[in-house]
Amino acid sequence: MLVGNLYEEFNKVCTNAKEVWVAAALVNDAGINLIRNAIPAQIMQHYLFGVNLQTSPSVLRTIYDEFGKKKIEGRICYPLSGIFHPKLYMVRNDFGLIAFVGSANLTKGGWIDNIELIVRLDDQDVCKEIKQWFEKLYSDAYPITEENILAYENFISANRTQEKLNDNALKLGMGQKGSDTLFANIDFSDRYFKKEHHLAYRESNWRDASPSANRERLNVQKRFLELHNDIYPIFRSYGIDKLKVNKQNHIVSMAYHIPDRTEQSLNAMWLSYGKSQDEIKEYHSLFPKDNPRSEEDDLQSFINHARLQIRIDLSEIGIWILFGKNNGGSIFDRDNFQKKMLNDSYRRNFFEKLTSLPEPYFISVAGVRRSVSDFIDVNDLHMFCKKDNSAYYFIIGRDYQISDIEMSEKLLPQTVLTEFKRLFPLYQIMRHYLPS
Repeated sequence: MLVGNLYEEFNKVCTNAKEVWVAAALVNDAGINLIRNAIPAQIMQHYLFGVNLQTSPSVLRTIYDEFGKKKIEGRICYPLSGIFHPKLYMVRNDFGLIAFVGSANLTKGGWIDNIELIVRLDDQDVCKEIKQWFEKLYSDAYPITEENILAYENFISANRTQEKLNDNALKLGMGQKGSDTLFANIDFSDRYFKKEHHLAYRESNWRDASPSANRERLNVQKRFLELHNDIYPIFRSYGIDKLKVNKQNHIVSMAYHIPDRTEQSLNAMWLSYGKSQDEIKEYHSLFPKDNPRSEEDDLQSFINHARLQIRIDLSEIGIWILFGKNNGGSIFDRDNFQKKMLNDSYRRNFFEKLTSLPEPYFISVAGVRRSVSDFIDVNDLHMFCKKDNSAYYFIIGRDYQISDIEMSEKLLPQTVLTEFKRLFPLYQIMRHYLPS
């Protein structure tokens, strides 16, 4: 089926979109704004940009700045020979996969002004082939990193008269988010989490469902279970035994990508403690779901409620209080907290407990992070918390660097217990309780 106006047709199929894939040879700021405005908030988005025809560097920065804040991932396709020249826009919605393929670059001209030839494809077998084509190119592409953006900007600045990049003219690095540089001066011999544990969360693994990538993540999960077995039996001695574990499903977060089933990027792993399974069942009974595929599909599952967690990604280890996002479970905790903040004495109590946390503790609301020492007074903190948005995680915590002494093999378990004990009073006053 031929498409007359790509902008109008893409907007139509995006009204109930679940996931989006974009592969474009040329992208400018107007184009990226058009497509981003069409895609519903918090939908998983995958971008593969060509730079041979000089995609705007600011486009790369737009995507790079949103890594970790939204469900976005992107890479640069710069082949050693030839030019990356496709124009693909594909959506997965309630009806399946829908692909738009043709001559239109991701620019205002390509999407609105020009005479372009664009075909809409609804055949699921064809669309799955296109998805496999995208994923293969994506796995071989260059990461969007600060180093690669700077290299691209410097090249364009030095070659302003060129309309396209010559083969091998641009030197991009394949290091995942600069991991080679990141780990250069770290001695992992005494670290609790080793280099391979962190590397399991390099960008190229985020959506990799291969057996090797799953094995890498499984090794991290195994290390977390070892940590759990060391610390959970002594929660009582730290006064935090009211924190319970998610025994019904996964004590540790997901390690496996399942092809065509797992939607989210696995860019981190965490070990969490929170409400008991009996409590979660009570929430579940209030809001049943017809024939869920699993307990985790239900909005009233453990991972969707307030919890304390230790979290590992490529470069850091975080210890946080966390309210989930975009789910029914977190609404109870969020609404409970906002209602309590209307009370003067509660606001003062929360302010005192939060600001007594040492540096570098932070609070993150609606994607904005502030140091706990940054607040002028109770009202300043209240106004900040009122901006809460369930599309984002609500976090109170701190991030450790890999090389910090507290993250050593000897000290990390003790550090987790100490920080959980420090955060537990805040968790207790913020979380929602069902009527007894």
